[in-house]
Amino acid sequence: MDPMIVIFLMGGLGNQMFQYALGRRLAIERGIPLKLDLSWFGAQTLRQYRLGQFNIRAEIAQVKDLRYFDYITRKDIFARVFKKYQSYLPYYKRRFVKQIGNGFDPAINNVTNKVLLKGYWQSEQYFKTIEETLRQDFQLKSALITDYQHLVAKIQSGESVSIHVRRGDYVHNLRTNSVHGICSMEYYQKAVDLIRSKIPDPLFFIFSDEPEWAQENFHLEIPFIIVPNEGENSDVQQLHLMSLCNHHILANSSFSWWGAWLDNSPNKIVIAPSKWFASERIKNDDLLPNGWIRL
Repeated sequence: MDPMIVIFLMGGLGNQMFQYALGRRLAIERGIPLKLDLSWFGAQTLRQYRLGQFNIRAEIAQVKDLRYFDYITRKDIFARVFKKYQSYLPYYKRRFVKQIGNGFDPAINNVTNKVLLKGYWQSEQYFKTIEETLRQDFQLKSALITDYQHLVAKIQSGESVSIHVRRGDYVHNLRTNSVHGICSMEYYQKAVDLIRSKIPDPLFFIFSDEPEWAQENFHLEIPFIIVPNEGENSDVQQLHLMSLCNHHILANSSFSWWGAWLDNSPNKIVIAPSKWFASERIKNDDLLPNGWIRL
């Protein structure tokens, strides 16, 4: 098998971006190909592969690429024994590395040049060294739709602030809700007040997977615009719009994390919930970059 970094992709758009970012950094440093294993999406109804909407630099892993790692998906006794054996090896001897815990793991730098990586890798420490490369990779392939093009001028006309309201499975799926929970209106009000204390005449843009709910329930005494969901690629296009804003109020979501991170303004204010997970058992102290405000 030729050298390659293979990333097992899973989750929504933001999670896929974290996973790609780690793989891209390792592939660049080693001068070898990055390939994406999309097998997880075959059994999914809520999630789809979304990175294809960006100018990423990776190939889709083919069956022949994954044969070297086939024991990962097998259920037989030999595969179970091999996986257990692999878990005791140092990273530089493993074919397969599964993330343990949520914080930054510097040992990932020791993986071999023939490895499949499975995890969420939610820390910029995994890819900070290729920051500008990733900003280029995560540019849209297609032009913004007309309605969103009209919003660009408004976003760029003054002190624009993105507000992300994540609902969807965070609200309607009991298991997901128990892990993540949702941000309270009190959090959003405090974040808005903090922005207004620092920025003159801000204009707020509310991004949500349930814009109708946001329209009915956001009673903030501020000028704001609800960004509508338009078409099947509204997620990647909204992420681009979010990155054009000057400042950001995040939900506990990797989607708005990336919207804020892709904004390369040195003077941006980014506010994030101090409690990212509902479950007290889950922590990631490496999730938020230095300079972001926990509220």
